[in-house]
Amino acid sequence: MKMLLTLLTGTLLLATSAHAAKESVVTINGPQSGQQIRSENVQTLAQLVTSPEVSANAWWPGTIITTPAESQKAKAQQQQVLRQLSVWEQQAKAPLAATLRSVQAQLASITVAGRLRVNLDPDVVRTQPDADVRLQGEYQLYLTTRPDTVTLLGAIDSPGEQRWRPATSVSDYFNGHVFLAGADTSHVTVISPSGEPDVAPIAQWNDLHREAEPGSVIWVGFAEDEQGLNEQIIRLLAQREAKQ
Repeated sequence: MKMLLTLLTGTLLLATSAHAAKESVVTINGPQSGQQIRSENVQTLAQLVTSPEVSANAWWPGTIITTPAESQKAKAQQQQVLRQLSVWEQQAKAPLAATLRSVQAQLASITVAGRLRVNLDPDVVRTQPDADVRLQGEYQLYLTTRPDTVTLLGAIDSPGEQRWRPATSVSDYFNGHVFLAGADTSHVTVISPSGEPDVAPIAQWNDLHREAEPGSVIWVGFAEDEQGLNEQIIRLLAQREAKQ
């Protein structure tokens, strides 16, 4: 499931030193297996996202571009969150400890890629001058096809994927599910495929019709969260690499 693209320019970030002219490599992880493409002289983001080998395989809301440094940072954040959950679990009483073990297992199983906050939609990149940045450095580009699921994670029994249903309220995805000890049963956070979080009320007393895009993660957080773990986990899930 790997495609390899070599660029002979430098970094998507704002580095402008003379040393940035060194050859750089973008590794493209795509939805189709067995494809390896090497391309030279791609100097801008517009050239990358409009290239046939990329645009033919991209579902832009779920596409991620990152650097090795950002990926390492995301992985370090993941390990930090897991350590904090472990410490909390050791101090907690049952059944909250069981909830924390479940959440640890869920977060340990995801792959985080890191995410550079740039718009990859070719229409935006082509038409907005500020969006077409020069490519300088080493990157990974993660492509995915449009999924037909949403993923429930957090303090809930049976976390995992559910079939996405159009015109369905977020709260309806919890029908038949049980919230675990310590869960926030009034609000959840919907993380879109592009990594944008949105709080959705789901209790009977505050329920509003909010829909989730296909490919979204619906996070059931903790009602009591003195350590700010909910916010850390939401940032982590925004950098989650989509499963193929």
